[in-house]
Amino acid sequence: MTQTSERSTEAVMNLLGSKTPYRSVLRMARNMVPSMIVGGVVPLAAYLLAGRFFPPPSIVPVSLALVGPAGASLVSMASKRSADPFVALMATMMGFGLVVTVATVLITGNEKLILVSRSATTLAMGAACLGSLILPKTISFYFARQISVGRDPDRQREFNNFWQLAEVRFVSRATSLVWGVALVGEFGIRVLLVYSLPAAAVIASSTVIFMTISLGTMLWTVVYGSRKLRRIRQQVASPQPAAQGSAVQTG
Repeated sequence: MTQTSERSTEAVMNLLGSKTPYRSVLRMARNMVPSMIVGGVVPLAAYLLAGRFFPPPSIVPVSLALVGPAGASLVSMASKRSADPFVALMATMMGFGLVVTVATVLITGNEKLILVSRSATTLAMGAACLGSLILPKTISFYFARQISVGRDPDRQREFNNFWQLAEVRFVSRATSLVWGVALVGEFGIRVLLVYSLPAAAVIASSTVIFMTISLGTMLWTVVYGSRKLRRIRQQVASPQPAAQGSAVQTG
């Protein structure tokens, strides 16, 4: 391999062998516990309080309950300017969801649709994960590339060559599939709750359900990835046949 290729190989092996994903998941887990409490209690309190002044069929209570806390959380995350890609992804999803919710409030004025709209982001992300299965490379591969080599175009091209490893392709597709099913499933659960339970119950439980599914999927990703780590590292480190080595350098 070339010197650049060797640097990329080292970057991949460092990524797969490092504790960065574990630390990110543990950090998010610690942050999720208070977020689950605040995310459930604050919106519920806002809904019940606003309901005293704006009785049904007013949509003011549910609008305040969903838009207010979400907006405050987004501002807080943006102010920290974290370079952690997991945090950046969560902030992007939250921002998109807030825009969809505000648009739903302004356009429809329907309480149930407003409640459903809070999971529009997870539906979009889930669909993107599943849709990427038919693309040349999956979304999880690009996310891993971003974590490993950042925006350096030369290192990105070198990283792309590792898609030729069968184990990398399998793991990338498996993780994209699981995340897609989990996120689309969360949307389905919310729709079921919205049309089965009172608004107050949906507001109180939806944040807990979303974060439980997200954290559970993240933990699965780490455990699954660690099981595949040795095999991928062996493929990366093992000498390649001449033909394959040539393909890696020119791919």
